[in-house]
Amino acid sequence: GDANHNQNSHAGQEFDFVLEGELEITIGTKVMTLCQGDSIYFDAKVPHCMRALENEPAKFLCVVN
Repeated sequence: GDANHNQNSHAGQEFDFVLEGELEITIGTKVMTLCQGDSIYFDAKVPHCMRALENEPAKFLCVVN
């Protein structure tokens, strides 16, 4: 929803792959929208957060190393 969400960070790299829905991802100050089939790979030490859009659930695969 439109509720505030907090960024977090952790060691390693992160790979996210959207399985269903739309996902808004914020990495640092950059905001992007990922749709089904989209993926992103980034340095997880950078503060980040995500939320589902369109009042619909989103499913994504997250791999952290």
